[in-house]
Amino acid sequence: MSSHSIRWRLQGWLGLLLLILLTGFGLSIYHLEKNSRIHAFDAALESRVSAISISMRGGKDHFNDNEPPGRFHGDRDFDRIPPEFDDREFRPRGGPPPEEPEMQEQEINLPDESDGTYHQVWRHGRPQNSATSMLGKIPMPVRNTRDTTLKVRSRGAFREAWHFTERGDCVLVGRSSESLAIALQRSAILIFCAGAAIFILGIAGGTWLTQQAIKPIDDISEAARRISAGNLTERIQTEGDHELGRLAMILNSTFARLEEAFNRQKQFTADASHELRTPITMMITEAQATLAQDRSPHEYREALVGCLEAAQQMRGITQALLQLARADNDDTASHESFDMASCIEEIASVLAPRITAAELSIVLDTPPTTAMGNIGRFSLVVSNLLENAVHYNKPGGTIQVSCRNTDNGAELVVKDTGLGISAEDLPHIFERFYRADKARSRSNGRFGLGLAICDGIVRADGGTISAESELGVGTTFTATYPLPEQEA
Repeated sequence: MSSHSIRWRLQGWLGLLLLILLTGFGLSIYHLEKNSRIHAFDAALESRVSAISISMRGGKDHFNDNEPPGRFHGDRDFDRIPPEFDDREFRPRGGPPPEEPEMQEQEINLPDESDGTYHQVWRHGRPQNSATSMLGKIPMPVRNTRDTTLKVRSRGAFREAWHFTERGDCVLVGRSSESLAIALQRSAILIFCAGAAIFILGIAGGTWLTQQAIKPIDDISEAARRISAGNLTERIQTEGDHELGRLAMILNSTFARLEEAFNRQKQFTADASHELRTPITMMITEAQATLAQDRSPHEYREALVGCLEAAQQMRGITQALLQLARADNDDTASHESFDMASCIEEIASVLAPRITAAELSIVLDTPPTTAMGNIGRFSLVVSNLLENAVHYNKPGGTIQVSCRNTDNGAELVVKDTGLGISAEDLPHIFERFYRADKARSRSNGRFGLGLAICDGIVRADGGTISAESELGVGTTFTATYPLPEQEA
């Protein structure tokens, strides 16, 4: 797997985050377990210290009770000292304390040491009783104040609890901390194994989740690969309304437009080849037939006229294709404010002889109308729409041309009373090389590119063009241009 893949990086970050969390959690658990075990260990030692101290003063034998001795409670345990050892009996009222009598030694009742516990008692700074001699000399704790509270210390591999009585005697109970270390080691191993198991399960679950998250991206990549190989009908299967699902829908829409554009390009290429092939074939056939034998000057003239007509037809096609290409790609054309009315009137005057020859009349309703666009390309739109209205009109028909400013923009309307367009053909009339009248001859110079050129020019200038038609009644074309900024 590549280290640069999204899947690898997601799994890496997931593993690192999980490792950090488990490490922190494991250390916290181990710390709590360690403190708990040390506290219990120390509590057992302190309980024995308390019991020995009470036994030294002739108190109740705690080691023969069914209940374990409690923790040492400071001076409260010394309330059990026999009266003969209480110096308050020898203190005259209001006088100084008498000299301490020699303390009567009490027999110390020692606890069972089968669990490895040892003890040491110091009286007047001298060791008196020792539970074991294998430990060597045990150093007496240092007493800096008259504090009688229990204290705990670590001495090498041993942990010891001790306290001083108010008479200065010291009781110490200790035990090897090896069992504590072993227990903590086992706890650490258990925590590590549990953490490792959780880490492995987390990585496995994260891998599965990552694969499920990345799967739509893999599907998108695979679909794009098939499309790049030429299968433009391929689409991405989408499931659910999520981020990747919406991305797949956008890409599917893009692929659909790409397929449509590619199909239009193929159709355009095929139609252009077909349109050019006809006049070229006519020229070749005419030339071959003329050169096959000697001809009279009149026959040569007729052959040349035929070749000239074919050449003019090819020129018309190439000019129309050039206009289409410019409309599609000329984004650098200047856009400026211009008056639709003056441009319409100029084009109408140029085409007036053709309109009259076709036995048609033209009606202009052109108040001053300001639009934003390229005036040269707008003139071509007006010319194509008027020629279209002349060609598909009926003798005695009328052509109405108007313009006006509306809230939606500056509108150009060209209406004729001609043959009309069927509802089946109307959605396709702006397609290149599309002809509603499939049977008409190409010799009349109509190549099915005029309306496509108008559509491309108007869209390039930021406008829209539409058509409404009824068979036998006529057709109305409406081109809407944007208004200048100060009028918008």
